Amino acid sequence: PRSSMIVGLLYAFGAAVAFGVQYVPVKKYETFDGATFQWFMGSGILAMGFAVALCAGEAQRACPLSVVLGGALWALSNYFVLPLVKLL
Repeated sequence: PRSSMIVGLLYAFGAAVAFGVQYVPVKKYETFDGATFQWFMGSGILAMGFAVALCAGEAQRACPLSVVLGGALWALSNYFVLPLVKLL
């Protein structure tokens, strides 16, 4: 139990670092209103998720509404984070 907690904390730390630095390259380039960036990022996430689902044999299952809503909220937050990144 103790070792699994440490592994979980290490994974959480790694995820925090990865999500914390994903927008650093965006600061160097002009993103205009952010819609194009969101389109490319969302398309990449969708393509990668679909490829993983195909490889894992999960592509035949229907997505629950909570999963779809979570993805929509993530896309919306990606759209609004770009002006905030430019302010920093």
